[in-house]
This record gives sequence, C-alpha cells and structure tokens, in this order.
Amino acid sequence: MNLKSMLFAATLALASFSAHAVDGCTVVLCLANPAGWSSVSQCVPPIEQLFSDLAHGHAFPSCNMNSSSSSGQNNSATSGWASGYNCPVQYRYMGGPENNVPMCTWSGVITVTINGQPWNQTWWSFGGGSVTQSFAPAIAAGASNSQWQQDAAAYDAQQAALAAAAAQDQGH
Repeated sequence: MNLKSMLFAATLALASFSAHAVDGCTVVLCLANPAGWSSVSQCVPPIEQLFSDLAHGHAFPSCNMNSSSSSGQNNSATSGWASGYNCPVQYRYMGGPENNVPMCTWSGVITVTINGQPWNQTWWSFGGGSVTQSFAPAIAAGASNSQWQQDAAAYDAQQAALAAAAAQDQGH
C-alpha cells in the first residue's frame, strides 16, 4: 500500500470525529494528503473548523502522531501567523499607511513535517480560503499543487513583464 493510499484510509477512519472537537490527528492527516485536504469530503469540516479555531486564537490541536526526533519518527504540524516576511512572494504586497510594509494575503500557515522532512505548507485566510505548497517528498507521493503553481506562474509572468518594460525604458 503506497503512502497516498495509507493517508487516505487513515483520514477516512479518523475523519468521523465531530468538527466541533477537532482531532489533531485528523487535521494532520488531512493536511498531509498529497491530493490536498479539500479532495476528501470527510476532511473539509474538520479543516474548516481548524481554520476558524486558529483565526479565533485557539491553539493547533495536539496529536500523539506528532513526535519528537527522539522517537525516530519526527512527524509534526505547526501553525503560525503569516507576515510579509514569511509569505511566499506571489502572495506578498506592500501595505501600511505609506505602502512600505510587506504584507501577506494569507492570515496563517500550517507546516507539516513527515519523517523529519518538510511535507507541505498550507496558507489559509480568515475568510476560509487556502492554498498548499507541497515539497519534494509530497510531490513524489503524488501531491498536486495546481493553485500554487498557477499563482507562481502568474507572479513569474508579471515579474518578467516588469523586467522587460524596465529594460525597454533603459534602452530609450
């Protein structure tokens, strides 16, 4: 059984918990799903509840699957607030009173680590939207990053157009 199948089966088994008592192991498994948390209908309520809980200042739920390096597994999921300093470039903009403060379109970030390797980061907003960036181990397991890739490609195209316009301006 491959990793993707095991995650899916485990997610289905654990996802029967009430969304009002978000189970940490359910959210970790859903967030680690290579196909994305929203691709499994049983993951949608607990992840949406997680985003709401985090937005209201609640701690990330615990799971005994999250382990330390002393156990040899080193699996974890951690959450943090997004800022203009940790935000991926395609979601960064300048804000503040004088438009000189780097800001992020996302409110927070959840980082999943599996076997000590970065697996993915899910960037989420107070409004409920999210995008996931998968890293090499997750991509090898079949992760799909279509929204992430589309946003990165649009950013790259915008930067190339700006560079070409600047080069043309310097030529005249």
